[in-house]
Order: sequence, then C-alpha cells, then structure tokens
Amino acid sequence: MAACKAALDVITEAGFEKMRKKSALLLSYLEFLVNEINASQPEGKKFEFLTPKEASVYVPKGIQPGCQFSIAQEEEKNYLMLW
Repeated sequence: MAACKAALDVITEAGFEKMRKKSALLLSYLEFLVNEINASQPEGKKFEFLTPKEASVYVPKGIQPGCQFSIAQEEEKNYLMLW
C-alpha cells in the first residue's frame, strides 16, 4: 500500500497534465526514431505503426491516443507493444 501511495504522491506533485505532455513527447520521439530506422530498411523490413494517430479513422478528432505504442515488422512477424 505504501508503494501505491508513493506513486500517487509523485503523480499528484508532478500534475497529470505535465505527465501527459511528457508521455506525448516521448512517444513522438519514439515515432521519430522508428521513422529514421525505416528510412534505411528495405521493403518488408520496415516497421508499421499499429497505434492509431489522432484524428484517424479509429481516433475521433480532438481525442488524443493513449500512451501505448504498437509497431510490427511484417516480413519477420515481429510485434512490439510499448507503454
């Protein structure tokens, strides 16, 4: 119980909006890195983004996707989900 309270204290002190902003920045950076890797990979070896972006068919306009990020590598059948 003490660990849960300590975690909640950190969230309360930092503020949810600041944590959400940092999460979005980190996900943007991860997306940038994947795009950089894809630039040097042949077709079939590139990663595909599975997580929908804001204002996509799966995410209504004005709604931000959560903090989960999924990618797949089609040819190798590798799947990766990050939180």
